[in-house]
Amino acid sequence: MSDAEKPTEEAAEAPKEAAPAAPAFTFGAAPAAGTGFQFGSFAAPAAPAADAGDDDGPAKEEECQASFKPVIEAQEVETVTGEEDEDILHEVKAKLYRFENDEWRERGLGQCKLLCHKETKKARLLMRRNKTLKICMNQAVQKNVHFEPHAGNDKAWVWTAADFADGELKTETLTIRFGTAEKAQEFKDAYCAEQKKLPDTPSEDAVEVKPKEDTTKDITDSLEAAKVEDDKDPEEEK
Repeated sequence: MSDAEKPTEEAAEAPKEAAPAAPAFTFGAAPAAGTGFQFGSFAAPAAPAADAGDDDGPAKEEECQASFKPVIEAQEVETVTGEEDEDILHEVKAKLYRFENDEWRERGLGQCKLLCHKETKKARLLMRRNKTLKICMNQAVQKNVHFEPHAGNDKAWVWTAADFADGELKTETLTIRFGTAEKAQEFKDAYCAEQKKLPDTPSEDAVEVKPKEDTTKDITDSLEAAKVEDDKDPEEEK
């Protein structure tokens, strides 16, 4: 081989320089410098600048300042019971019965009060039904009243007196029952204490109680069959 051919062979045997590798294409990657546009290379939008003084917490709700005036204004009405000028001497819960048409009928369950007028010092018994407050007994303390124990029941009294509960004065035979024998005795003692203050001579406005003929006998005969139930304490009943 001539010398002129050697350089040519050497040049052919020399390794060729490697060509630069093409950058890999990926979606969503940031474009390399000088590589141009790529899909998915979107810049994130800039966050809005926060106003000065804003808190990180939720916004406070504004309190409603609106006011509404009622169409009809309610006015306070004073309730007059007729007891405003009286003092309570004794008060106890009880159940009241009235003897009529040859049998005992319930008159009501409620508070029985022994009242005394502040000026005249006259005393009376007053009883109102629970809830409705309707009067079921209204009678002055009377000199000729005598309480008799109910047959076989030391928690109840039977007596006859002039009563004004129905709006007219008439003689009534009543039975009143208490929760315990002690309460029954306390009621009788309180009544008798006021009874002793009455003059022996009846006043002009005193009412004479005239029982009907054979009333005493009728009551005596009916006591054993009287429907005054003792299964419940008046204090426990509504």
